[in-house]
Amino acid sequence: MPGRILANRYELTALLGRGGMGEVWTARDTRIERQVAVKLLKHDPGTDDAAELFLREARTAGGLTHPGIVTIHDLGQDDDGTLYLVMELLTGRDLAQVLRHDGPPALDAALDWTAQMCDALTVAHDAGIVHRDLKPANVLLTPAGTVKILDFGIARYTSTITQASRIIGTPHYMPPERLMGKTGDGRGDLYSLGCMLHELLTGATPFTDPDTAALMFAHVQRAPEPPSLLRPGLPPTVDELVLDLLAKAPEDRPPTARAVTDRIRSLISTPAKPGRAGYSPTVIDLPEPDPAPALDPAGPAPAPAPAPATPTPSIESLSLPDAAYELGRLPVPAALDALRRLPHHQVPALLERVPAQLAAEALREMGIDHRCGVLQRLPPSAAAAALGQLSDRPDEIAAALNNLPAPSAQRIVEHLAPEVAVPLIDALNPALTSQILGSLQPPQRAADVLTRLAPRPAAVLLERAGPRHAAQLLQLMPPVQAAAALAGMDGDLAIGTLNRMPPSRAGQVVAVLPPRSIASTLMRARTEVVEYTFAALSQTRTVDILEQLGPLARTLLERMGPRAVDNLTRWLGPELAARLPQRRDPR
Repeated sequence: MPGRILANRYELTALLGRGGMGEVWTARDTRIERQVAVKLLKHDPGTDDAAELFLREARTAGGLTHPGIVTIHDLGQDDDGTLYLVMELLTGRDLAQVLRHDGPPALDAALDWTAQMCDALTVAHDAGIVHRDLKPANVLLTPAGTVKILDFGIARYTSTITQASRIIGTPHYMPPERLMGKTGDGRGDLYSLGCMLHELLTGATPFTDPDTAALMFAHVQRAPEPPSLLRPGLPPTVDELVLDLLAKAPEDRPPTARAVTDRIRSLISTPAKPGRAGYSPTVIDLPEPDPAPALDPAGPAPAPAPAPATPTPSIESLSLPDAAYELGRLPVPAALDALRRLPHHQVPALLERVPAQLAAEALREMGIDHRCGVLQRLPPSAAAAALGQLSDRPDEIAAALNNLPAPSAQRIVEHLAPEVAVPLIDALNPALTSQILGSLQPPQRAADVLTRLAPRPAAVLLERAGPRHAAQLLQLMPPVQAAAALAGMDGDLAIGTLNRMPPSRAGQVVAVLPPRSIASTLMRARTEVVEYTFAALSQTRTVDILEQLGPLARTLLERMGPRAVDNLTRWLGPELAARLPQRRDPR
């Protein structure tokens, strides 16, 4: 396609990037001899209404003027129906590339970039424009240290031309209201901003479930953890800001982007308390990266030049907070070299305060005995955060935990993120997993731990707990999570567990299983569970489930008995009851 002339004006010269919704090219504006970036969007001829929506919203977004918003020079639709946006051509890397190559930035830089994004969002929201797809890949960092937001006006177009039930991309940054099908307003952008700030501070989004459905559920229901659990030493005011942005209800978040800017500026201008590791107040001094070739923000950029060697300071003479701060600023090899010179007994206190990535690299170097000793002396949240960085080596994590006293291992496992626990649970000593569940008292606490896990590790733990204990725990879990865990269990164990639960609670759990699972489960469940399941379903779904069973439905109804079937028939009403299979004539 190089050499193609778009709209009789823009000559495409080089492909910068390709995504699910289109391509980004460098181009030459032949009228005024200017280099520009052109985004080409996929367009189905049958979605003309969506094209009109795109042109209308992009035209409105093109009227936004702010240093933090990428300038749109032109837009339109070519003769072949291709939709295009012509934008300023910028130098730099998007924040996703920055995080991938450099890791989390210094605290002052993360706060400054977030404040700059808020300034840009204030202008957009005041103009009635909501971004709806704010994420690191849509924010460019220039060599001057300024950030620019991309793709205003495109999110609604992409969601319009996609099936309504499909989520665009992975919903790591989506606000709960959008996941529940609501339109929302600018406060949805603030939730996405909170997810981004959490990632800038810790290197991870607030919820990292590998399963999309579990991730969506986490955004809607699960309370986020403060970022200081992953990056010890963050000021409490920063934790509060992130958690306020991540409030489930829009009305519980800051009211405007301007209000967030004010809070961040007050954090930057407030001197830190002595000994607060990793926090440099007042002055924001970003390093000047080497200039990169002129690239469109959405396109790939070359990796940054290697950093010059940093001399390792003598940390033995520093106070603990200052030593942790200095270690956190060093490249990992230099920091590890400094840690090797310390007596073993001093290492845990330092690892508690340094970024999780550095703590993980230190643990990676240790022998098993030293590693276990350090893990025992770390706070459980810090130990879990460090082990989470070693998720590519689950056998080593399991070996360390299996050699710890059960109470210490239990407390660390409670704090592990689900994507770390998924491969880890299977590698843990079965006796340890049973001890972990058995030692959590009251049982509601164990149920809460299972609720926070992804379905697979929760199912493994329940299987190891045995049917009686598993039944007790499942009835204390919310029905949705209980059903997901039950579905992951071995079939015979799942039925044995279900039949030990109170029938009313078991019916509620079965009712939220997928339809095929409901049908197969009911054929093996106690009669009382069957009746309570039907009571928890709607009349239409009850008939649908019975129809899925086909000839087996008659067997199920006969097992329920005449009185229960008569009650079911009256509840369904004549029209739906007519769809039930007829009972055999007893003669």
